Amino acid sequence: MEGSVNIGTGSTFDAGAFVHTVLVDWTNAGTLASAGTFTFDGGTQNIGAESNFNHVTFSTAGTKTFTGNLALSGDLNISNATVYIGNNTTPRAHQITGSVFINSGSLYTNNVDVIHALSVGGNLTVNGNLDLYINTIRYTNLTITGNVAHSIDGTPTIFDIYNLNLGATSNKTTLGFDILTSSTDYIRNDISIGNGATLDMNTKDLDVYGNITIAAGGEFQIDENAVLTYYAASKSVQNSGTLSIVGTAGNLATLTASATGNRFYIDNASGASLVMKYFSVDYLTGNGITVATGGTADGTADNFSYGTFGTNCNSSQCLQLSGANFSTNNPVTATNTVFNNPSGYNVNRASGIGTINFVDATGTRAGESFDNDNGNPGTLINWTYPGSTYYTVSSGDFLNPAIWNADPTGHFTDASAVFQIMDSHNVTLNGDIDVLELIVGNGVSGSLIIGNDATIRNLTTRENLTVQTGGAITVGSSAIHEKHVKTLRFKQEVL
Repeated sequence: MEGSVNIGTGSTFDAGAFVHTVLVDWTNAGTLASAGTFTFDGGTQNIGAESNFNHVTFSTAGTKTFTGNLALSGDLNISNATVYIGNNTTPRAHQITGSVFINSGSLYTNNVDVIHALSVGGNLTVNGNLDLYINTIRYTNLTITGNVAHSIDGTPTIFDIYNLNLGATSNKTTLGFDILTSSTDYIRNDISIGNGATLDMNTKDLDVYGNITIAAGGEFQIDENAVLTYYAASKSVQNSGTLSIVGTAGNLATLTASATGNRFYIDNASGASLVMKYFSVDYLTGNGITVATGGTADGTADNFSYGTFGTNCNSSQCLQLSGANFSTNNPVTATNTVFNNPSGYNVNRASGIGTINFVDATGTRAGESFDNDNGNPGTLINWTYPGSTYYTVSSGDFLNPAIWNADPTGHFTDASAVFQIMDSHNVTLNGDIDVLELIVGNGVSGSLIIGNDATIRNLTTRENLTVQTGGAITVGSSAIHEKHVKTLRFKQEVL
């Protein structure tokens, strides 16, 4: 069609399943029936409102402008052309039931004060420019719809959008490339994940500037090698569905921020589920990661295992689990969790049904000294160290590796290990130690002698110093020794 197409009022254009080429403009005041493709192959072209397109292709250079609302039952293909979502301050709403392919060329929002809407029911593949943002009053909202698996993929020159919305019942949307500020790729504002929708980061990196909201029935998957980085201050993840921060050994799922001013927090509402394993989380602020009463933090028996909370957190705690009940898995057993937060609690669990056991936790704020539960020690948070517990096999000098069941070299002063002097063994402390916990005796005998000359010895325990029944601690010299102990538990006299 070498001219324009103008379907008059009361008229019908039955285009069949054929491919039709249009070289100028499109106007329809009547009815279109199409199961084929319309290719706009001219220079500057205006495409008016049309609710019955199937496939549409822009295949040549030139400016193509949508001057009305479009609905496609098929795909939108853009090659070489520059396509504008709208032409003036009238908001446009375009529904592409199929996929959008920007093979080359560009899809732009127009530069006037207007907010448009673009819905995509299939995949979004960008190998050119997708630029739907100019400023906060000039942009196009992008929504993924349709109950089929989706991908956002390609190798974009520009990927710049304001909001990303995954509509209700829109199935899973998978990222196919890194969305990085350094690559001029942006999601400038919020990400929303609706009921029945899932956003899968698919090992990719994602820089965000707004809040992430997960509706009940929605899911956000931050998986192995994926890195979510906040680039704006006081933003959060608001989860009413499922938040999965799960990597694999050596391939962590990571949440972080670009700077201390961009710290973030995570709220899991009543009815929400939080799963975290093989993770790295840094730059938490506010209350850190909270699970409200009625929320689920025990969906997996080893939740919170093999993860690290970083040194740039300034939140009041890393994990706020007060009120959350462990009914599916009780206890939850978290192994090898690292707490390097410089301040605040590691875990706050002042109430709730069920126990969380941290096994071989490390870091500067790991352990009983830095938690808050229903006692000191309480019963809602337990700390054990089977992987770094040493017990004597003979009497002798405390600092002699040969008297222990395994070589503890390096752990006498790093505050990470538990040492137990077994029954019938007498151990002399002839140097300084800084240990996590020290246990003297095993219910019958065993002794610790502090010092054997005038040299001052320093004994520091970060957790408990326990003297079992039959055990004894004595001073072996006239020096004034120092003990720095958090909790003393005596079942026998200390001399």
